[in-house]
Amino acid sequence: LGTGSGKSVTTAQNYVITLPPGWSQIGNPFAFSVHWQDVTRSSGDVEDVLVGYQGSTNDATGYDFTRTRLEPFQGYFVNNRGAVSVTIEIPPQSATGTTAPAKQGGLPALTLESDEWILQLTAQSDRFLDKDNYIGVLNEAADTWDRNDFSEAPFFDSFVSLYFPHEDWEVYPGLYTGDFRSIDTEGHFWDFHVKSNIANSEVVLKLANIQNLPSEMDIVLIDKASRISISLLEQDSYTFLSGEDGAERDFRIVVGKADFVDSNDLDFSGIPEAFTLSQNYPNPFNPETSIGYELPLESEVKIAIYNLRGQRVRVLLDAQQNPGRYTVSWDGKSDNGLSVATGVYLVRTQAGKFVSVRKILLTK
Repeated sequence: LGTGSGKSVTTAQNYVITLPPGWSQIGNPFAFSVHWQDVTRSSGDVEDVLVGYQGSTNDATGYDFTRTRLEPFQGYFVNNRGAVSVTIEIPPQSATGTTAPAKQGGLPALTLESDEWILQLTAQSDRFLDKDNYIGVLNEAADTWDRNDFSEAPFFDSFVSLYFPHEDWEVYPGLYTGDFRSIDTEGHFWDFHVKSNIANSEVVLKLANIQNLPSEMDIVLIDKASRISISLLEQDSYTFLSGEDGAERDFRIVVGKADFVDSNDLDFSGIPEAFTLSQNYPNPFNPETSIGYELPLESEVKIAIYNLRGQRVRVLLDAQQNPGRYTVSWDGKSDNGLSVATGVYLVRTQAGKFVSVRKILLTK
């Protein structure tokens, strides 16, 4: 790239940058590191969190909300949550000290009190990682916006993003990657979305860190599309498949005592009351789809794909299973490993005397 000639920035005064509403990319104008906490803001609308980007062709790649310094020759995202432009001033002050930042990875830099707790969630698809997603309860937090909440950075290029949608908030509505609530000894739940533009890839959601969670509380993840509910204390990750156009999926995470979890689990937990075969997701699909089903009793389960002429195409499952909620996947191939043609197919599920059939559509 031909950038033309440049000029040095004086270190005799602060360097001023104007931030329009929303996210902006900025850099360090000086040839030395500057603490982000030493950068002054003309308005409290500028979020405390400094967002960098990490990774290489051989590593997991994605946003990093743990940056505390502006380094020379690196770029950062900062967010002006307000409706008017504001300014920040970067001082020519070298970050040689070890002063603790105001925030560390979006987390308040404090020692948690006995009734406070924090969880970290990650989402990864291929080598793309969204790692800094935090929920929890703090004594100084509110159930709507408060200064501990911080926004999701903009999507770009190939990405996977986990975020908590709060367009309904009166103050600073938008998408959040850190969402803290007030203290409630019974529990809280958070609805969140996972979005990715990486097609036909496994997306792994993981409970990455637990801080100070009371021992009587469970952590339950609910996949609303496939009607699956799991305890992340027993199984710390959950995987689903993105479709041809990537993934956009709705989830809920419930953290609390048993009664609270039971009352906020969308009726997806516990032993199912009846045999159920759910509609596949996604539908139409290419090249893979997931099929959910529920068993109230231990049963021999047979699930197979048929074409409209009644010919069996693929056996997906033939096994004895305990009561619970399950999913199987079909990759659009026959028993002999060949890809089948575009069209409507039938999923037939038999569990004991229960038999159910659903139509599914494969597109190419």
